[in-house]
Amino acid sequence: MVTLSFRAGALGVSRGTRSVMNVRLFVLLLIALLLPHEGNASRRKMYVGNFPVAVGSRWTYTVRDSVRHRTDTAYVRIIGSKPMSDGKKASMWRYRYRGKLDTEYVALSGDTVTFYRSTERQSAHIRFIFPLVPGKHWSLHPPGSTEVQKIMTVETPAGVFRHTFKVRQQPAVRNFVGGTSFWLEPWVGFVQIHYKSIDTINNQEEDSLWQLLAWTIKK
Repeated sequence: MVTLSFRAGALGVSRGTRSVMNVRLFVLLLIALLLPHEGNASRRKMYVGNFPVAVGSRWTYTVRDSVRHRTDTAYVRIIGSKPMSDGKKASMWRYRYRGKLDTEYVALSGDTVTFYRSTERQSAHIRFIFPLVPGKHWSLHPPGSTEVQKIMTVETPAGVFRHTFKVRQQPAVRNFVGGTSFWLEPWVGFVQIHYKSIDTINNQEEDSLWQLLAWTIKK
């Protein structure tokens, strides 16, 4: 084994100069550690501007129904806009699934995105309050809660998404067990959705996994 040894004098550097250099190096390292890393910090959040709402955007999902033991394809497209009952504009999301058409209305208000079943404000059933940050949570109406659980990698038929925000919605409804998990990727939208619930009154069960198959986002 060869051991290399250097002396400050041999390198033409005095002990005093070396001490000053060491102090400066220590200060620079300390500053680097204390300064916030903006790139990493921004990746820990998903902002409302990263959620696609432009007309013409579309998504295709493969849907696996574990209760009925079948696989289908669902098509989602933003087809236009329409005023809500209070006059505020909402985008129209058209769903084509199992030969049926359905429409939801998605309204943007500040940092909040709300999904409605109709143009009536009372029909709200999904709400996201941005920015999404792990640990953030908010209440729902009807009663319930939503929490941003973590940032994770999700593999779907459309590819691997390495920065998805998992959001868990838990309704607080009597005789209803379960909830919905959403995985959102910035600039893409929903890359995976898992509906899992049991209605103990009507003895109905749902367990379906939606995974992104293809997507087109309009600016």
